[in-house]
Amino acid sequence: MKSVDDFVQLLNELRRERYGEQSFPITKALLYYYASIITPINEIYTESYIPKKAGGTRRIQVPCKGLKEIQSYIVEILTSLYTPESYVTGFVRGKSIVDNARPHVNHKYLVSWDIKDFFSSIHAKLVVYSLKSKPYFLPTDVAHLITDLCCIRIGEDSIKRVLPQGAPTSPILSNIVFSVADKLILDFCGNGFCSTYRRRGPITYTRYADDMTFSADYDFYYNKRFSWYEMCRVFRRTFREDLSLRHFYYFITLQLNKKKTRKCKSGQRKVVTGVVVNEKLNVKREYVREIRDLLYIWDKYGYDEAKKSYASHRRNHPKANCELLNVLVGKINFIKQVKDSNDSVYLRFRSKLKELCTRKGTSQMVSILLNTGLSLKGIMLDLDLDKGVKIQIAGIVKYIPISSIKEIVQD
Repeated sequence: MKSVDDFVQLLNELRRERYGEQSFPITKALLYYYASIITPINEIYTESYIPKKAGGTRRIQVPCKGLKEIQSYIVEILTSLYTPESYVTGFVRGKSIVDNARPHVNHKYLVSWDIKDFFSSIHAKLVVYSLKSKPYFLPTDVAHLITDLCCIRIGEDSIKRVLPQGAPTSPILSNIVFSVADKLILDFCGNGFCSTYRRRGPITYTRYADDMTFSADYDFYYNKRFSWYEMCRVFRRTFREDLSLRHFYYFITLQLNKKKTRKCKSGQRKVVTGVVVNEKLNVKREYVREIRDLLYIWDKYGYDEAKKSYASHRRNHPKANCELLNVLVGKINFIKQVKDSNDSVYLRFRSKLKELCTRKGTSQMVSILLNTGLSLKGIMLDLDLDKGVKIQIAGIVKYIPISSIKEIVQD
């Protein structure tokens, strides 16, 4: 991509792959309309609020259909250019929170930091500089156009742009931008942050989105020189000495969410992105207890009562209104992902869920509402945690994927 015309041509090649040769082309004028500073924000983004797990709300800014499609092509382009390091596990295909937790298993000391307002703290200038720098070396006009297409103004009267929470490009762009800080943090952890501790080995570092985790077998936990403030001092010195990185000074303005800072030492339960890492990968006891209680209520009082219990318990949770079967399948499969497919807890829960769905072979008439709005009515025959619900409709037997089900009602 040596010019904007090359960029437009590549977008149209990707569009033809998706829709065929007869698809309408993406024009340069359309790109500049979406990127323009005078285009009203409400014409290209829809704003909404969703509840957070810990309370409060999170602002989501979703791009319009046309811009979202263009951003999806940009994701494909950037994915082919960006190679994540092994310690980066968030927003990376094939990696999960389990991969983020695994390197920290059985370490005695652990520290976890969370960056406050991660996406909205990443300034558009950081995106431009990242795309223009090694190893991408995109031309200035292409880097600016991609940035303007993927960043949102913080207000109608402002020219400042940041990554929006809700755009498909924000995850990969945040990783690309933060890769500069990742390398400095890793160097800080690997070379030791003071001469006393350098001989005791490096600190293990992983990052899942804005969640940074550090662990070791010695008490860096207590050392005051291990702090975000000290790391920013290293950043500042590096940016001053290396002129090619001078534009990344914005990193020192990032702040930690102090409410989510966690420190654990030997003997305490250590949790990394929801996974227990004390001696081996495990799930929390509360997690197992919740599944067991929901299955018990379903068995004792019926499916509808179990749904009410879950919705009442998770009143302010983002997934409080999700279909209970989806929730249970997801939770049980997570145990399989963290532990093993032969784990006794996983096998017991899987067997109990299958029994409840089919009532020991006795078929049940159910109505299933799909996410598309289509409603199906038939006899539930079986449940497969991978394939979905096995149902007989007018003599035809088929599997319905769990993820496509919005609601199940037992008739």
